[in-house]
Formats: sequence, C-alpha cells, structure tokens
Amino acid sequence: MKKLFTILVLVALALSFSVVSTPVGAEYYYAELVANITAPANGVDIMGGSEFTVTANVTNNGTGYAQDVKATIAISGNATLKTGQVATKTVAAQLPAVNGTGQVSWILVCTGTGTVGINVTPSGIEPNTLNPITPDKIHPATVSVNQKKILEVTILTPADLTAFNVTAEFPVTARVENVSSLNATDVTLTISIDRYATVKAGAVTRTVGALDAGTTSTNYTWTVQCTADGFSRITVSPAGKVGGIAIPAAALIADTVTVKQGVFDQGP
Repeated sequence: MKKLFTILVLVALALSFSVVSTPVGAEYYYAELVANITAPANGVDIMGGSEFTVTANVTNNGTGYAQDVKATIAISGNATLKTGQVATKTVAAQLPAVNGTGQVSWILVCTGTGTVGINVTPSGIEPNTLNPITPDKIHPATVSVNQKKILEVTILTPADLTAFNVTAEFPVTARVENVSSLNATDVTLTISIDRYATVKAGAVTRTVGALDAGTTSTNYTWTVQCTADGFSRITVSPAGKVGGIAIPAAALIADTVTVKQGVFDQGP
C-alpha cells in the first residue's frame, strides 16, 4: 500500500509540473504584408506614349518575420510593362516583424491615352507553417493615372475642301493649344503638303516656345501656292517637350485640311 501511495504522489507531482511549465496563451507569430504605392501619385496626369516608374513599398506589420517576399503588378488600360520588365519582383528574402519594409519598382510605357489602373499585391511565406501568407493578411495597393494628350492643332484657314485656281496663292493659318494640365516648352508647328502645292512664304517650321497648361498660342500663317490640278492635303503638326522630355506622338494631335486645285476629272 505504501508503495502504491508513493507512485500516486509521484504521478500527481509530474502532472502538476507539466501544467505549471506550459505557458498560458502562448503568442502565435504571424506575418502580415501591406503594399503602398509611393509613385506615381493617385490621379496624376502623364503624357500619353511616355514612360513612367511605379514604385511600391511592402511592409511587414506582423509579429513574425516574412520569408521570400515578392510584389506583383497588374495593369489595366493603355499601358504595359517596358520590355525586359517582369510583373513579379522580389522585395526581400526576409522582412523583419513589426514594420520591416522593402521597396520595388517597375517601368511602364503608355500606349495611348485614358485612365490606367495600377495594382500591386505582395506575397510571402508565413514563419510558422512555411505556407504562403493567407489572403486575410495580404493588403494590396491601387492607384490610377491619367494619360493625356498635350498639344492639339487647329487649322483656321482654309476650310476643308476649299477650291483654288491652279497657280493661286492662299494663306494657311493655324494655332496650337495645350489641352493638358502639364506645362510644355520648345513648342513648334510644322506644315507639310502631300502634293500639288508648295510653301511659298514662311518657314516650314515655326517656333511657338513655351505653352503653359490650358493655354492657346497666337495664330501662325504660311503662304501656299498651288502647282497643279488635283487635291492637296495640308497638315500642321505640333511638337514640344514636357519636363525636358520630347512629347511622344501619342500625345500630339495634328490637323489636316484638303483643298481642291484647278479643273480636273474626279472620275466616276
């Protein structure tokens, strides 16, 4: 009996030690990733056809480190990744807990105009299970940018399909407007004629200079002379810079008129 009592006491002590030595409410360590797009700013205007950089921070707000942290960009609208760029990039092999932060960037190319949506989604490995961090602890970031036309030409005279005698001279008058919220510099206007007429007076390319956002240039005039019977297409094209960068063709709007010259058979 004494031996049985001793055994029971030892078992009780062992159980008591086991209960006391187990921490109550032991902390579970986890990773939680938050993306923040630092550039471009949400809603900013960008030249259509130009390149721009998207930069994002990924922060670990969890209580445990995150492994193999990456960020993936998704794009909607008239823009694409520049050749050589990849959508998913490595942020860090390991991000420390509680505000550990890494940064990543991409170069995008505008392919037209209109609104472009940009989404950056982080991902990583959870420290306890070594499984991917669950969606409830992943926080993407989204911004949108506006790809803009910059310079738009209007030919004031002649009107489209105006008729002239062969060898006649006539003025071509045009102006250019900065239709964006971006200031332009080194603005020029160039006239071109496809056939049956030539520029007789006035430099083919005229210098406008600086043209601030939302402003319109003065009028510029060239003297054109008809040289043969037929239709001539006359085009005035703008050019310029924004922030020292040449404005891409996608952000420029030329204007064209057609004039009729002399007497000719237009066909059936």
